[in-house]
Amino acid sequence: REFIMMDGYSFHTTQENLDEVYNKYYEAYKRIFTRFELDFKIVKADNGQMGGSNSHEFMALSPIGEDIIAYDSNSDIAYNIEIAPIYFKPIENEEALLPIKIIDTLNCSKIEELTSILNVSKTKIIKTLAYNIDNEIILVCVRGDREVNELKVLKKFGGLEIKFATNEQLEKHNLVQGFIGPKDKNLKIYIDQEIESFNQAIIGSNILNKHLINFSIKRDINQYEVGDFRLIEVGDKFTENGNGIQFKHGIEIGHVFALGDKYTKALRVEYLNDQQKLETPLMGCYGIGVSRILSAIFEQHNDENGLIIPSSIAPYDIHLIPLDYTKSIEQKKFTDELTNKLELLGYSVLVDDRNQRPGNKFAEADLLGLPKQIIIGRDFSNGIVEFKNRKDKLRISILVDELLEVLTK
Repeated sequence: REFIMMDGYSFHTTQENLDEVYNKYYEAYKRIFTRFELDFKIVKADNGQMGGSNSHEFMALSPIGEDIIAYDSNSDIAYNIEIAPIYFKPIENEEALLPIKIIDTLNCSKIEELTSILNVSKTKIIKTLAYNIDNEIILVCVRGDREVNELKVLKKFGGLEIKFATNEQLEKHNLVQGFIGPKDKNLKIYIDQEIESFNQAIIGSNILNKHLINFSIKRDINQYEVGDFRLIEVGDKFTENGNGIQFKHGIEIGHVFALGDKYTKALRVEYLNDQQKLETPLMGCYGIGVSRILSAIFEQHNDENGLIIPSSIAPYDIHLIPLDYTKSIEQKKFTDELTNKLELLGYSVLVDDRNQRPGNKFAEADLLGLPKQIIIGRDFSNGIVEFKNRKDKLRISILVDELLEVLTK
């Protein structure tokens, strides 16, 4: 989880210049991660406490990743699950408007209990949650089988911190835990776009052990705001023509922010423009996770025998494995001469010059995972060595005289 960062900062006199440099960092990070042979996605992210107008995360896909990415398999569109938008096309509700009624729902404070005793689907129930945003109590309503996306609510409200309302705050507003509803409440009410057209919904009554049935959002709430306030789920869409959304876990390995003037204003950073007037510069921030990159590469590039290190980051290009380096004068001489020739050609070489059994040397070479192995073994006396490509496990015999030519190819 550590995140040792290499950070970059930029300062600008115009938004156009900030956007230009932001895009340069964005493209540079793409090239870096592509060169590292990482399977990654670029994710539209929340600026959070960093502030600013634009933000993208670079996510290496991995089951151990702590972040969840929502993406469309047929496009480049991807979002951090925290801010992923949900496309919803309003449909005409043909259900009749029925008189609202109050019913007894003894000890049924949970959605699952309601569905059982009333024999209805969760999709017929409206779930209402009470939140405290910057010391103001609000209500958020979603379909019974959905979860509230607190970050979307916070952004709509324009606040800094969101948390559940306390029992004391619920009592103050005559809200009953487990039976909360929006009817007749002089509070800000946020209605998820999916439920605005509901006509015969079941909802909390703010009376212990009682619910309302035949509830209609449009008829029974005087004032509310409609929006996308729920967490995205597999199968949802970003756009009308998009495919069903899929989820994958990711490791954050880079992040770019267009911060605007949030920090330069706060710290009163100023510069003299061409007219010798003081102005506040705009700012960009760019971070790449040096330590996490290595972890992400190793998570993606391995097999049952060990690492498979991409050539772009391998500490050595070639692993020379002479099986009798300490006992055979001929093998030692050839190995040393070959090492010199390879280094003159620009290769970096690791020589296993230990007095170990062949099996140990082979196992540890695969564990280390350097891109290419050259094995100087039992056929060396016949002028033959073995070449092994760690990535595809290709293993071929090569005449000593043709080795350098084969390597360069």
